[in-house]
Amino acid sequence: MPTADEPAPPDDDAETHDHTRQSRADDTTHVSTGHNAAAPDSFETIEAGASMLMAEGTGAPRSGGASGERPGTAIGRYMLLRQIGEGGFGSVFLAEQREPVVRRVALKIIKLGMDTRQVIARFEQERQALALMDHPNIAKVLDAGATATGRPFFVMELCAGESITQYCDRNSLSIHDRLALFVQVCQAVQHAHQKGLIHRDIKPSNILVSTQDGHPLAKVIDFGIAKATAAKLTDKTLFTAEAQSIGTPQYMSPEQAEGSLDIDTRTDVYALGVLLYELLTGVTPFDPKQLRSAAYSEVHRIIREVDPLSPSSRVSENTDTIASVSASRRTEPRRLSSIIRGELDWIVMKALEKDRRRRYETASGFAADVLRYLAGDPVFAAPPSAAYRFRKFVRRNKGPVFAAGGVAGALVLGLAGTIWQAHAASLERDNARIQAARADERAAAAEIAEAEQRRLAAAEAEQRRETSAQRDRAVAAEADARRRAEEVQKVADFQGRMLAQVDPTEAGLQLAADVRARFDAALSKAEVPDEERARQVEAFVEQWSRVNATDTARDLIDHIILKPAVAAIDAQFPDQLIVAAGLRSVLAERYLDLGLAEPALELERQALADRRCILGEEHSDTLVTMSNVALHLTALGRWSEAEEILRDTLAKSRPCARPAIMKRSRPPPAWPACWTIEDNSTKRSRCTRR
Repeated sequence: MPTADEPAPPDDDAETHDHTRQSRADDTTHVSTGHNAAAPDSFETIEAGASMLMAEGTGAPRSGGASGERPGTAIGRYMLLRQIGEGGFGSVFLAEQREPVVRRVALKIIKLGMDTRQVIARFEQERQALALMDHPNIAKVLDAGATATGRPFFVMELCAGESITQYCDRNSLSIHDRLALFVQVCQAVQHAHQKGLIHRDIKPSNILVSTQDGHPLAKVIDFGIAKATAAKLTDKTLFTAEAQSIGTPQYMSPEQAEGSLDIDTRTDVYALGVLLYELLTGVTPFDPKQLRSAAYSEVHRIIREVDPLSPSSRVSENTDTIASVSASRRTEPRRLSSIIRGELDWIVMKALEKDRRRRYETASGFAADVLRYLAGDPVFAAPPSAAYRFRKFVRRNKGPVFAAGGVAGALVLGLAGTIWQAHAASLERDNARIQAARADERAAAAEIAEAEQRRLAAAEAEQRRETSAQRDRAVAAEADARRRAEEVQKVADFQGRMLAQVDPTEAGLQLAADVRARFDAALSKAEVPDEERARQVEAFVEQWSRVNATDTARDLIDHIILKPAVAAIDAQFPDQLIVAAGLRSVLAERYLDLGLAEPALELERQALADRRCILGEEHSDTLVTMSNVALHLTALGRWSEAEEILRDTLAKSRPCARPAIMKRSRPPPAWPACWTIEDNSTKRSRCTRR
């Protein structure tokens, strides 16, 4: 239909009609936003992610697939090159802008026949939502207008990329790199929230990632169902029918599944939690196949009521896919679960809380906790069930576990008390870390708000001073808890030295003498004549001499004292790796004192693995433990392995620290004694044994 200032073309003049149509296209009105984003370097990856640029629609009927425009059509100053995506209501074209600059862009237009009032309102909402934002991780609106037939369109920067999950898996990004990329997404979502918008459909296909200057760059797209938290986005405000859910079920928050109108920014925090869950494990918290096959009400019940497995538990459970999932994250299956377990579990499960009051308050708070994890600082999230697990432990261990006499019984009780004290000290340290993390959360939130809003107020200054004071108190409490843990370790070392004084040979001789005396006393009590009693005692002694009393005493000490202690460490300290490593090292020394080098080596290697995981390769405790592993290998006669580990220890240690490491280690009788640098050019070393 012609506009008021354009005369209708005469029906009998086809040439004039074509000219008029072209004029209408040329006269299309545009509203420029002033952005001049450069076109991407490559367009081959556009088609793979083209549908991600589209809103998913609300179920309105399609127009039979005809958009009304096709490659070669000119819309104002844009020439359509090819269609790169299609949704329920609109189509996306790769277009070339002809003026005032020449560049390639993405042009989104309502399909022919779909320009109903509701569809136009939603289309206008997405356009206005994108126009409000100016962030490097959000697709920019460059231009907007209407075609000659009155159908609206808008022009965006061309986002060449693929979904965030596909990009991470194809490039085998490590857990560290995935977390750093996820922070970009959080910052983009936080920007939208500060502009008064809730995305409501955060999922991998709405986050495109490409490589820019050698680094991954995320772009959040598709604000087609975004919700304004304050003013209307447009005078054609889009309303949703009562109790109707909008979004993707796998990424939908419980309150969003209920169809509640009371949706706030924490619904996006939940969806970000699902996204991080998938980046870590390769799957979403709830199985998409199960959700697709379930009834509508059952899907909503699952989202609202069922608690998903933690990410580390899900990784361990998926035995069929763990090898490929680990490989795409540049780690081993056993290592992947240990990386996620603990702080990353806590962070993800906090974001996935059913009660939104228990989630992160903001996307920036979520990002701040991830950044604290990457920096090695205490995180704000923490497991809520530590006290519960401790109460269960106390109830399970009310009665005495083993009965032993004399010094052995006292040592067992002392070791059990040491374990309990170490656990209590660990709980206190965790509490102190939680307090410090909470103080860090408030400080980080204040800093982010200051950087984003660039304003300072007297109240904020006072809040920062109070936060700093609270953090100092929390840090002091953590230091006190650490000192207590060190005191517990000293008690364990002292009790270990007491146990080391138990000599198996002497104990065996004492055991043989005790058995002979008991046998003699039994014969005397039975009134056996002296001559016969002497003969029977001599025969008993002859039989007993065939038994190795030393081995018998050693086995008794192992089964009554050491093995129960090892089992107690494994059961009670699965999450306290440093405390467990220290106790295992103490028990390894005792095994070696008894001449049991194999179990000593196994315990020391477990302690080494834990310390490498928590402290790193070059920490002094790790290096001392490596030295002790070499000691146990020499006790088994495995000299080449011991030499290799010792060379590794010396290579990782600073020269000034080596005397302290050797002092804390236990030198074996045949320890590699002389290490000399023979050639500065080859840096070769030689080991000779005494």
